[in-house]
Amino acid sequence: MWWNANLDKFSIIIDGSNIALHKKTQNKKARYKNFTILIAFLKKLQKRFPIRWELVVDASLRHKIDNKDTLEHLINTGKIIQCPSKSEADNFILGFFRNHPENSIIISNDNFDDHEVSNLQVFKFAIIFEELVLYPNIEEFLESNINLSKEVKVND
Repeated sequence: MWWNANLDKFSIIIDGSNIALHKKTQNKKARYKNFTILIAFLKKLQKRFPIRWELVVDASLRHKIDNKDTLEHLINTGKIIQCPSKSEADNFILGFFRNHPENSIIISNDNFDDHEVSNLQVFKFAIIFEELVLYPNIEEFLESNINLSKEVKVND
């Protein structure tokens, strides 16, 4: 079984810059609203499955987003992880995956072709009518890879 039952949570690492840059604003800015759509989706998913998640962004996103102040607040309060300047979030996202391949997935539209990582689990996304849609279906994936028969404590 792909899921490691010895671990208490399934980790979802999100390429936050990729999320924000999906469907840019009319002014060609990254959309902060995409984060609210994503977070609402993850909170709903968290009610059904033992997951934890981290939203990781490039330092340069602050110069590209339509709501810089709110982004800065979420970074300063630890809700969003900002990578060090002059580094790419992809390296940190893939670094975590390499350390925990047995219970981690990535949400991103990147292919990560320029990185050598085996058994990479990447879920592609689209935001359609303000709804996050993932492919493959993450709920079906989690249902088939997590033993839900044992009682699992799920935190909001």
